[in-house]
Amino acid sequence: MCDYTQDQGDDFDWTRFQGRTETRETGPDVDHTHGTRLGYYLYAEASGRSEGNRARLTSLSEEVIKPQCIHFFYSMYGDTTGSLRVYVKDITSSSLGDPVWSLSDNRGGGWYRGLASVQNSTNRIQLVFEAEIGNGEYSDIAIDDVEVKEGLCPLDFLNCTFEEEVGMCGFVHDETADFDFIHWNGKTYSSDPGPAIDHTTGTEEAL
Repeated sequence: MCDYTQDQGDDFDWTRFQGRTETRETGPDVDHTHGTRLGYYLYAEASGRSEGNRARLTSLSEEVIKPQCIHFFYSMYGDTTGSLRVYVKDITSSSLGDPVWSLSDNRGGGWYRGLASVQNSTNRIQLVFEAEIGNGEYSDIAIDDVEVKEGLCPLDFLNCTFEEEVGMCGFVHDETADFDFIHWNGKTYSSDPGPAIDHTTGTEEAL
């Protein structure tokens, strides 16, 4: 578990897994690291759980002398998906405090990048990943490739998967340019150049 431990005060545990989760149409099909069913990830299984049940994963404690960036990938796919939160817990406090990153509801298939900045602290801290089950079994939540890098994270508006059908994540076309970028999925017009699939989900359906 990469020195992460299961919280003894939550409702259930995270699971180390590979391949498709037990319930279809929820959870990832492959891991993020290798993009295959042979690679591993951690996930919170929703089947047999009640709405609001939470699973927490806690890191070892460490000193944070300089600001850092928590970098990870998450899967939140399923019609009844709940919430994923990341906390930075001061070990001198019994409270988790407010999450430094949180997201709720169905985000579609595939893996997405999460970023959360951590300011320097006078006390040792722990990272806590918390998955909260939604109102049904289609609520599996997974994480993979957690990494902490020195320095603050890039600004959120610079991160975009272009999966939304409307809009360009705040990007606009330069009117002085000769032509515009196109929001697209699947193969490009020409048969040889360009991608055949998107990067986010590795399919022709996504944008």
